[in-house]
Amino acid sequence: MVGVASRCVALALLNLVAWPATAVAGPALATASPVPAAPQDSGITWESLPELMELGAANGLSGSILAVRDGEVVLEQGYGYADPAKQHKVTPETLFAIGSTPIDFTHGAILKLAELGKLSLSDPVAMHLDPVLKRAGKRGGLPDGVPADKRGLTLEHLRSGRSGLLDFPGLPGVDANLDLAWIDRQEFLRRVLTSELLFEPGARAEHSHAAWGVLAAVVEIASGQDYEAFLREHFFEPAGMQRTGNYPLAARFPAGEVAVGLGGNLWGEVNAPSHWGPTSWLVMGSGGMVSTPRDLYRWREFLRGGEVLTPESLGRYGVAGPNLFEGGNDRGFINTIGFHGDSMVVVCSNSQVELGDTTAQISMAAAEVGAGPPPPGMERSGDDGGGTEGGMVTDRGPRPGVDFELRTGGFVLQPLHPRHVELDYKACMDNREHLRAALGWGGWPQDDMTLEGDRGDLERHFGEFERDEAYALAVLTPSLDEITGCVYINRDPKDPQAVSVAYWVVEQNIRKNTDKAVVQEVLNLIPAWGFKRAVFPVQKSYARGVEVLESFAESWNLVSRARGEQVLYSWQAR
Repeated sequence: MVGVASRCVALALLNLVAWPATAVAGPALATASPVPAAPQDSGITWESLPELMELGAANGLSGSILAVRDGEVVLEQGYGYADPAKQHKVTPETLFAIGSTPIDFTHGAILKLAELGKLSLSDPVAMHLDPVLKRAGKRGGLPDGVPADKRGLTLEHLRSGRSGLLDFPGLPGVDANLDLAWIDRQEFLRRVLTSELLFEPGARAEHSHAAWGVLAAVVEIASGQDYEAFLREHFFEPAGMQRTGNYPLAARFPAGEVAVGLGGNLWGEVNAPSHWGPTSWLVMGSGGMVSTPRDLYRWREFLRGGEVLTPESLGRYGVAGPNLFEGGNDRGFINTIGFHGDSMVVVCSNSQVELGDTTAQISMAAAEVGAGPPPPGMERSGDDGGGTEGGMVTDRGPRPGVDFELRTGGFVLQPLHPRHVELDYKACMDNREHLRAALGWGGWPQDDMTLEGDRGDLERHFGEFERDEAYALAVLTPSLDEITGCVYINRDPKDPQAVSVAYWVVEQNIRKNTDKAVVQEVLNLIPAWGFKRAVFPVQKSYARGVEVLESFAESWNLVSRARGEQVLYSWQAR
């Protein structure tokens, strides 16, 4: 029984997060982008979990929770409706779309195949794909196999998030739905392998859903089995996961046992996995599945039992925790998991209608209980690609305003500090004509700008940085003795998960494509810092700025629209 004190704590959380009563937009495809943790002072505990969920249900949450504390089930219950139109209530047996969670299944399958001697993580992907690509080449495939720029790509690059592949293979204007439109394995591989690499494999880490799709293809080729069949034989059946599988599995169950997505991008006559058709290779290996909280618990316990994977493989997978994960899709579903040791909390829901709404906040607060306190000095945030292991991640790294530095081969990003004032002043004044003409920022930099005036501006910027309000970054040469540009990332005061981004690079460095490289790194930083939305305003007259943003439009799903003399490029987490 929950006492009055814990009820007050839960009510305080409800007031803290200021959930909207209604919402109209959703995130995009099955994904698990980094998200801000629930309020750290919420005080939600194992004892107050039941009341937290009841409060969530009273504010529109529909979903199911399984909470296991030190090996004992302390809460397993459904809330709200799987289908309000038919008055089907959610129960612990209700099936939900589970976003990017299948990444973990693909990871387990690859590690199992390595143990079976069917592959090695150091294998070039071409070793496995070339035979099938060449065989299908006469039918519009790739007769020469894996293209030259990707022949150094290994299974380890794919597994560890260092592939350089694009994130999603869906084509706007071609695929009626970027998750659900049917493409087969051959078309998926053709799209991914002929796409431009974002960076040389192994050069850095950047999550790619498509990388896990390629690994799913390798699972089929190396095993000689259908991807789902391999998972079922080696994992799902022995683990007792009877309610986990590709979307068509849901159609085998009574309609009342399958959740209907209640928000966002509703699709089809019935917005439910049982009506979405076969899982497309647009998402195979990184999405396209259904499950329940109990089955997801069975997955982890089966791995922890040590009968399917060796301790070495389990170390690569990252089964111990503490970990926190969030995934979902734009059709109303969200899935959160938190675990450490013998404890775990799983929430599956069909009621998310926009990022950060009631459902998202309640789910994350519950999952944080399962994940336990973060290690000292670390902040925790969910992600399916920011860590080294699969679909779980343990921390988001340094906060933007504390000890931040990003180094690449061509430049260094640091907080723009008053110690940089002389470098900044010189860069501005030496390039002021270029900056005025290209960026259209009025008369800035002014001819009468002084060193002391610039110092005051930098002190103000750095104060914003330390308060985590806005981030002014200096683009420095690797030697740190010259500023070659700046980036300004400003929070939206009305939307704490949204930012606007402005940047400039000195004229001579544009010829080195430094501006494009800076934008790429900023696009990486925005989700890594927990933001869900961003806008890049560019003057229409700044042809180079438009060119740079357009070059990322497809890979980052940037949406452009005109506003007065500007073009606004908008990004939203998928």
